[in-house]
Amino acid sequence: LIESISFVFFYRRAINSTSLTVSRLNLLILRFLLSKYLLGVKYISRHG
Repeated sequence: LIESISFVFFYRRAINSTSLTVSRLNLLILRFLLSKYLLGVKYISRHG
């Protein structure tokens, strides 16, 4: 019983850390896309 409980706890912790890294990656990708979009808008407004 104790082993299964510790396994579930470890499993949850692993899932939490994985989701944390995934959300961080999503934030980085979103920031990158946003900066690219803003650069494009600046370029268009300057040269359009």
